[in-house]
Amino acid sequence: MVWRHDNEMQRMLRDSIEAHVSANHSTDRVRECREMRAGFDPQEWRAMADLGWTGVLLSEENGGTGLPLSEALPLAEVVGRNLIPEPFVASAIMAATVLNAADNKVSQVIAEPLADGSRVITLAFQEQTGMKGATVPSVTCKNGKLVGNKLFVPAWSDITDLLVTCILDGDLAIVFIPGNAEGLAASPAKMSDGSLMTTLEFSGVAVEPENILLQGQPALDALNLAIANGTLALCAQMEGLATAAFEITVDYMKSRVQFNQPISDFQANRFTMVDLNGEIELGGASWRQALLNLDENRFEAARVSISAAKARCSEMVLAVTKASIQYHGGIGFTEEADIGLYLKAALRLSPWLGGAVYHRMAAYDMYREGQVDAGK
Repeated sequence: MVWRHDNEMQRMLRDSIEAHVSANHSTDRVRECREMRAGFDPQEWRAMADLGWTGVLLSEENGGTGLPLSEALPLAEVVGRNLIPEPFVASAIMAATVLNAADNKVSQVIAEPLADGSRVITLAFQEQTGMKGATVPSVTCKNGKLVGNKLFVPAWSDITDLLVTCILDGDLAIVFIPGNAEGLAASPAKMSDGSLMTTLEFSGVAVEPENILLQGQPALDALNLAIANGTLALCAQMEGLATAAFEITVDYMKSRVQFNQPISDFQANRFTMVDLNGEIELGGASWRQALLNLDENRFEAARVSISAAKARCSEMVLAVTKASIQYHGGIGFTEEADIGLYLKAALRLSPWLGGAVYHRMAAYDMYREGQVDAGK
């Protein structure tokens, strides 16, 4: 782990969220949030805002601190490690990226309640059951009316507003839609970890001209960057989740006795745990390399390395949590066992924004098409 070096700002942010988590969060709260209508606690979202987490990427003009993505990812790690159900990646990373790209008075008005935690802003862009990246949407905006459906929209709640991709005058556009807009129908579904993924139907929802945030190439660039930032943050979140599950399992293996000795003493079990620890390390290294490419404006190299990182982290988090359940035995499947919460979260996070198969295919296609120098 010697290659993990936080700078001073990252250490401050990590210390901040860890101190808050130790005082205010527990696996009991995770279970309570699973029963809530939104799958998270709006009061805790406000508390996170008070500490600056919801506005960590938002520009100062938009009411945030304007920090780079690299400073926000330690927060995503701690979110994953502690199974924090509030929509940090969906809202504070992805939606914030789009609002920063819009950079106008309207975006500032929209961003203000995100920064202070009174609202959640989420990006609605997916229209197919399989992740396809920033594809041309079928949702249209004609004569100021939005028509069509969006799938797998995260973080739906009574305090959620939307950034919706659509076709406007033949171009891709991103528009702002209040969550209580007339003509908007939501069909939320609970995921394995208690969070919501929602199908949204737009039946002539009015789009005010000032709520057209981005159009044309700027909209496409903002959408691609939001997906890239969200994917990297999701990788960091999965690394944090897997690390916690690994540590919980190691501790349990020291106390679980078979044949008059702890199962941690069995050589085969030790070899497996060493392999899993290596997978966690490789997963962490992969998303950090992708972040470095993105920071250095090596956009084509970043695209393939982000897909490689997501594929590796998606497989890694499932491997670690499934093994954790196996080593816990039957107790791991009970509601009282914390380790089961980690597996359920992994099952939800692993396929979001594209699973391992999708991203390996995407990386392969980029190499095959010569878009990326394989030597980089």
